[in-house]
Amino acid sequence: MMNSNKTLKSDPGVAEFDLSSYANSSHERGFINSAKVGISICVWNIAVNLLLIFFILCFRRTRRQFVMIQITNIAVIDLLTSALVDTLTIYYEFGQWKLGQTMCEAWLILDVMLPFAAFLGIMLLNFDRLIFAMRPSFYYTLFNQLPHRCIYLAIPWVLSSIIIVPIWLFCEVPVNTIGLHFMCIYALTERAMVASSVISLFLPCMGLIVLTVLVLVTVVSQMPTNLNEFSSVTFEEHRLSQRALRKRHYSIVLALCIVSFCALVMQLPFGTISLLQPQCIEEPCTSVLELLQNLSWLRSATPGVRPIIWFLFTEIKFSCCCCVHAESDSTAPEAVPMTSYTHQEALTSVSNANGSTIVT
Repeated sequence: MMNSNKTLKSDPGVAEFDLSSYANSSHERGFINSAKVGISICVWNIAVNLLLIFFILCFRRTRRQFVMIQITNIAVIDLLTSALVDTLTIYYEFGQWKLGQTMCEAWLILDVMLPFAAFLGIMLLNFDRLIFAMRPSFYYTLFNQLPHRCIYLAIPWVLSSIIIVPIWLFCEVPVNTIGLHFMCIYALTERAMVASSVISLFLPCMGLIVLTVLVLVTVVSQMPTNLNEFSSVTFEEHRLSQRALRKRHYSIVLALCIVSFCALVMQLPFGTISLLQPQCIEEPCTSVLELLQNLSWLRSATPGVRPIIWFLFTEIKFSCCCCVHAESDSTAPEAVPMTSYTHQEALTSVSNANGSTIVT
């Protein structure tokens, strides 16, 4: 939301209110005078994320992979971002704010919290691939337990809530809203605004860059090198060849690197300009604010780009054609149904090249 001091002072019955005293970014959202652009982006984001979730859960092979469940977790966050944040942005562009101060606060807090949660989800997905590449057997031992999976999936939601919500609720600037009931104003102290940007954007970006580089190093080093134990049994409850597992891992890593790059390119510029912009809303800041608006469109389009990347570079694309026959997927050439192999045996024995059994 961007409103000029001139507008506020010229409206009858509105108390004089100097917005330049506050951090603009704490009460602004994009799509200014561009509601049609916002509608297109919002509809697209919701549609592709719903399709992604559907195809992952429909396809038997994908819904049994923990890495795919993590992708679904990120898609749910992106879906909520479009449904709870972008829709209210579009509503606000068509008229005055009539949803009250509580909804205003929730809207602006979610606008920071949900993208932060998505960033954390992508970072954890990189960390997941790092563990798999370096310690496949430990990866299976860790994530074979349902409680461990649930905790891992809950981390982005919990961390984003306990970090962002206190900053925005306890560091707000008291604002005299007499006569400003038609606006959504929520001001933060300058220190809180900087802290929010650093914690929710800049630090995750640095962590994402480091994790992406480490994952790429494992690929260059041709890791994982030994998948004997892991290929004996997977979360899908059937054996997979090492070649199939490694091919699947590399496809996910390729998609994940592109997703990480897009997250940095599409979200970092908006956060940087938003934090560094001059604290004024009239000339000579008009060009800066227009740039900020365009970058906000780019940022809001991010949730609609990620599903396309997952579709193009991972096996999710096969579910588009095979969803109807998903239950017969376990008969694929690469998948050998389990017989007398148990989970414990899979972790304690490995078949060597001659077919004999080596007890570890």
